[in-house]
Amino acid sequence: FRGKFHCKFRRTTSSEFTVKLASEPSATVTIDYYSTDTTEGVVSPSQINFDSSTWNTVQTLTVTAVNESDNDSDQYFQVILLPAISSDNNYNGLDPQDLGFVNKDDD
Repeated sequence: FRGKFHCKFRRTTSSEFTVKLASEPSATVTIDYYSTDTTEGVVSPSQINFDSSTWNTVQTLTVTAVNESDNDSDQYFQVILLPAISSDNNYNGLDPQDLGFVNKDDD
């Protein structure tokens, strides 16, 4: 993080978290991310982008548990946020913190 990204979390049926930049970038900042186990949880959208007009706009990512019929107990998975890609050296390569989730088994 190094103080460049801000994240907030909101938990409902699905979990949501928001991301915005701490300062205006000189070029577009792209962050890709994915779920480590899409049989337990999926995240959408799959990419966020910030530029000089959207850098301080909160972007929401949604993590949705997958309801499967397996009696597999509670399953841990992560949302992996990959290092930022940008020609702005203040953001390029910054690696936001990955997030952990638990899909509670209801079978």
